[in-house]
Amino acid sequence: MNHATELQTAMEERRSLYSLVSLLFAAPLTQEQIDRLGDAGLSEREDVSHGLAVMGKCLRKHDADTRQALAVDYTGTFYGVRTTGGRAALPYESAHDAEGGEQMFMGKARARVYNVFKKHALRLGQSLNLPEDHLSFECDFMAVLAERTKERLAEGDDAEALRLLTTQRSFLTHHIASWYPRFAQLALSLSKERFYHGALEFAQDFFALDADLLDDAIAAVEDETGLRAEDVALDMEWLETPPRDDKADRAGDEAWKVASC
Repeated sequence: MNHATELQTAMEERRSLYSLVSLLFAAPLTQEQIDRLGDAGLSEREDVSHGLAVMGKCLRKHDADTRQALAVDYTGTFYGVRTTGGRAALPYESAHDAEGGEQMFMGKARARVYNVFKKHALRLGQSLNLPEDHLSFECDFMAVLAERTKERLAEGDDAEALRLLTTQRSFLTHHIASWYPRFAQLALSLSKERFYHGALEFAQDFFALDADLLDDAIAAVEDETGLRAEDVALDMEWLETPPRDDKADRAGDEAWKVASC
């Protein structure tokens, strides 16, 4: 297996795992999704995270009551029904982007993420009535860029693949890792089901693992091609600002649905 093929395989694995995180936090799981996860061999993926093994064990003997129990816990934990110290575990960046600060809905983080999506010709489907800085949408964005990176590598477009990798690394730092630990700590104190404890642990472990994987992938492409990441990278502050015109709206838009839809 050559180096490019190995990177393409890694991008597909990343896409799959980001889609899984999106699914877990987008909405209460349906019975079909629970059945599928129960058959996915999560208990065998402790190489990624102990949290996956916890989830797998919880679903090993799932029955008709499992969906209701998980739905009640999801609603109580992630819809703001339960709180601690006046704070809710809302899965939005705006609610956790300042430690100890006011929990916002549709705050500045949402606008920044919206602009990043727009500059990548992405928008939420019209049926999705949630802000762009929802954890699930941020993970869907990472999944889309992982798929695009895989395609560019297959085409031999190393410069664009490197640009996409650097964008993912920067987005992970500024828009996921920057707030997820605070959210997870709060959610763990509110959730009552071991399944969601495992899901929160899995996501935390995966984000840390992905940071290292992206660093290695960027270094590998640089070594193979002689390109430098700093020469092709797009500045995150620029990506977060509104486009100067609406060309991104008129051409190339890709409306995507979260994994749960």
